[in-house]
Amino acid sequence: MGMNVRLLSSDGWAEVASWDRHLGHAAAPGGWCWLQEDGMRATCRRFCRCSSWRSLLGQGSLARYGRRRNQDAVTQVGMGEHMGRQALAALLLVVTLLVAACGGSGDGSGAGQAPAAPATTTAGAITKPCLQAADQDKLFRFRTSAGANLIGVVVGSGRAGLIVGHELGSDLCEWLPQAQALARQGYRVLAFDFEGYGDSTTGSGPEARLDTDVVAAAGQLRRRGADQIILIGSSMGGTAVLSAATRIRPPVAGVVSLSGPATFQGIDAAAAVPRLRVPVLFVAAADDPGYVDDARAMYHQAKVADKRLLVASGNAHGTMLLTSGDDAARVRAALGKFIAAHTRGSR
Repeated sequence: MGMNVRLLSSDGWAEVASWDRHLGHAAAPGGWCWLQEDGMRATCRRFCRCSSWRSLLGQGSLARYGRRRNQDAVTQVGMGEHMGRQALAALLLVVTLLVAACGGSGDGSGAGQAPAAPATTTAGAITKPCLQAADQDKLFRFRTSAGANLIGVVVGSGRAGLIVGHELGSDLCEWLPQAQALARQGYRVLAFDFEGYGDSTTGSGPEARLDTDVVAAAGQLRRRGADQIILIGSSMGGTAVLSAATRIRPPVAGVVSLSGPATFQGIDAAAAVPRLRVPVLFVAAADDPGYVDDARAMYHQAKVADKRLLVASGNAHGTMLLTSGDDAARVRAALGKFIAAHTRGSR
């Protein structure tokens, strides 16, 4: 059985049925391209500027080509059902050429290698290209219960707090424009790099998961003056916040998932959702297969009375639901209404 893997433009993606391991992602100034594991799809989306190529090419085979969204393909590679070393090398070469064309650079990572662990660094030595020079000193590190050292930034003030978690292959810069807009509305917003992403280091042990990072972020935001907190996550961040909302004490005021899959890297949001005791908003695009199905299923599994499902038109994913497509304004309005309704008296 033959298949195609297509690397698409910044607004597109191609979906494949399955693979054995996370195959890799490429980063270049102006955008991220990656092959991701959680929703079994190949994705190319634009976020903040990044500077390195990392490969996680694994053993095994891709099963079949599923469905293509967006006709603006940058390049494509044809393969058979089983991928040998030559096929893996071909995939790596094509992605590397794509990154080079965008102005990226390689670090020499090879097949089967894990990405190098982020270097431990003080907040003062970290810079984020999405932050103005005067705001770089607002970056800070905080530690999770699993020993991860996370990098974060708080924008805005007030007692109503928002925590925003990013997608796979991204960092806090993904959320910064929305965080700044929310800060202008009177909210205190904490954006952070999940462990193993951006400038955050990884923890260890069974608690070294993304939902543990969200729990730690909630503690940080409370120490900085927030008395009501709403958790918001995109894609894998959505999975993390749904799970974390069942763990945080005192409870958060609400939780929002933008295209969050039911499971991701050991986090089972589908199992957590029936235990939710706080208001929840699920948002996904109608033409985002798998993710919209998970959103519908988790909405029905949630037992809280205050729950809402918003299915937007198009195929936008994660934070792009807020900025792209015909329903972007509708999604922003729904998010704003949810936040305001559940933080009354805290601004």
